[in-house]
Amino acid sequence: MHDMVDKTERRMTTGRPIVEPLEDENYVYINGFVIPKGKTKSDIEARENLIWDMYNIWCSENPSKKRINTNLQSDISVTEDSIHETAHHAGKSYKTTLAFYYLDFVLKNAVKVAVSQPNSNRQKKLVRGGYMQEMKLDNIDSKFLKKIKLMLGVRRNGNKIMYSLTEVKA
Repeated sequence: MHDMVDKTERRMTTGRPIVEPLEDENYVYINGFVIPKGKTKSDIEARENLIWDMYNIWCSENPSKKRINTNLQSDISVTEDSIHETAHHAGKSYKTTLAFYYLDFVLKNAVKVAVSQPNSNRQKKLVRGGYMQEMKLDNIDSKFLKKIKLMLGVRRNGNKIMYSLTEVKA
């Protein structure tokens, strides 16, 4: 479906080149980030905190908190509400935390696959009369990740807001 772009153009959350993560029995290591694999409460909290750390780095390099998506030819904004939702999901899975590491790349390269109506009150509040849009990034060249799902809220005025970013199990 959607092939990865040339490796020289791939960038991860902090704008540095994408590298293949390393792992041991308990952790995944990628560019200075240590992602615990466990399912304990402290592992989940550590992953949630990592999401916020990655987001803060991304914000310092992207003060507008937006990225233009190639497929949509439109900006996608990332808000703190987006990060709350993503951190909640990412805390449950180390692979989703790893997927968030590639935030910038996903925002730029994800492709629209579906449109739906908002289900939860949180989604309805985000879109304010608009709709939800599902985007995916497939065929990721990594032993850890094969697909990443990006959910957007599209407001009536056309503004696109990231709702969540999660790893999709192959």
